Amino acid sequence: MDYVADGTAVLSNEIQLHIPEEGISTLSSELLNSFEKSNQEHNAVKPCKLSENTDTSEKEICVGSVVANHYNQLSERGVAERKESRIFHMRNLNNWIKSRIIGNILDRIRRENGPHCRLNVLDLGCGKGGDLLKWERGHVHHVVCADIAETSIEQCKERYAKLKHRSRQVFSAEFIAADCSKENIMERMENRELKLDLVSCQFAFHYSFESLPQAEQMLANVSCNLQPGGYFIGTTTDANDIMRRLGRDENPENRKFGNSIFSVEFPAETLLDPPPLFGAKYNFHLEEVVDCPEFLVHFPTFEKLASKYGLTLVQKTRFEDFVPQEMERGKDLLMRMKALEAYPPFADQELVSQDHFDYFHAQEYLDSCSTAEGFRPKIGTLSKAEWEAVCCRLIRHRPNQYPSFWKSSVDLCFFACVPFAQVYYQKLKHMVMDKMLARSRGPRAVLTRQQTQGCACDGGLRRGEMERDCPIAYVSSMLILKRLMISSDAFDVDVCNQCGLVGYFDWCHNCKSSALVSSIRISYGCKLLFQELQSLNISPRLKLNKYFD
Repeated sequence: MDYVADGTAVLSNEIQLHIPEEGISTLSSELLNSFEKSNQEHNAVKPCKLSENTDTSEKEICVGSVVANHYNQLSERGVAERKESRIFHMRNLNNWIKSRIIGNILDRIRRENGPHCRLNVLDLGCGKGGDLLKWERGHVHHVVCADIAETSIEQCKERYAKLKHRSRQVFSAEFIAADCSKENIMERMENRELKLDLVSCQFAFHYSFESLPQAEQMLANVSCNLQPGGYFIGTTTDANDIMRRLGRDENPENRKFGNSIFSVEFPAETLLDPPPLFGAKYNFHLEEVVDCPEFLVHFPTFEKLASKYGLTLVQKTRFEDFVPQEMERGKDLLMRMKALEAYPPFADQELVSQDHFDYFHAQEYLDSCSTAEGFRPKIGTLSKAEWEAVCCRLIRHRPNQYPSFWKSSVDLCFFACVPFAQVYYQKLKHMVMDKMLARSRGPRAVLTRQQTQGCACDGGLRRGEMERDCPIAYVSSMLILKRLMISSDAFDVDVCNQCGLVGYFDWCHNCKSSALVSSIRISYGCKLLFQELQSLNISPRLKLNKYFD
């Protein structure tokens, strides 16, 4: 969005939402109430009613109950089943983004209030408790979980019970099944006077923009017990991006867009030229996860309402901008969470999308990279369809009364060939038996398991490493191999001839196969070196051409 001298907002290449010509600053409470009044008159034609029996063909079910029923019917999926999901990496990327948002804001609060300050959190729209582990790792003290779906709250309780069983230092928690856009959450809390340091609303705030009273009730729940200096964080859809993708400039009758994994469709009763500030309903479908109505969140209106409740905007970022900003500090977590898909895929692995056009951007990037001869780099990415779904989101940070701003640096990705060689070393505790000692009995040192030195310690003379290694330096390489590996810490490992990685029990976990696994003998120290390099995201690969041929 660009601004001219007189403060008028000009939207470039975007469909303008319902904004007064004087700008968003003129949106007073009376004006917002007038929009709400017009929405209520429109909704009066088709009143929202709850179904009391199975025959609902002539009754319109309110959006809140539709959303609750949808999430109540979503079954809990195991880890193995989630790994087979078409959007496995996209969901992990969303979780990584939430982890970085939560981690950053908790660090910020501790810098402002002290490292040992008590942290109380309200999680609006907590769902099945997907963020419980994030709160535990953030070392918060108390969490209030609220969600519209009762089944989700029960599953959240089960997750918390398992978390509490594993860790004795877990935070205390309470759980509330309520519509956060229609009920006062504070009246349902165990301690109504509890002061909150942080309120989080992830992927749920857009449901409150069904009407002005619902949006205000949601913000009232956010700010009611939020103490001065506290923060409100959240993620929601970008209304401007949704309207731009709709492409009504080129096709005025279009009401739907999407791809193979997600779709956005506006029903016929939703006005689009321009859409209203509240009640701009669309049906959002995301494969395996979401299939229910949502509402456009006009962000300037949201910001105006938030200021009414003592909240000041700190940061607003789109997902595709947030990822490179946080890559430097969060890339280790990004890799551990498998938030990006390897391209090209590893052996015996398939891409999540069968459409190769979904990876045209990744192949184009690889073709533009200059690589060493014989080296095939792999990059982390998402399919084009997943990127399109991710980029509909916005991140917002708001403190209570105290505004502040910050900026992150951007990480640069690079690829390189890292040469390394095998190094042998001696384990003293294994070589003690080979030493030439002046006597065989007496006190021994705990660390090296060798006889103590000096008469004061009842020690004796011995012929040690230096005395022994001098003659070894002049003997053949086979004797060195025997003394420094076979007699020390020789270790048999399984190596895959296809990917070059170390396997276990005649099985390659990377290729998911045992067909091309060979057993070789190396130093145990070399095996430890390989594992240390893998912990640094460096994959040492062994080529066994002669051995295999």
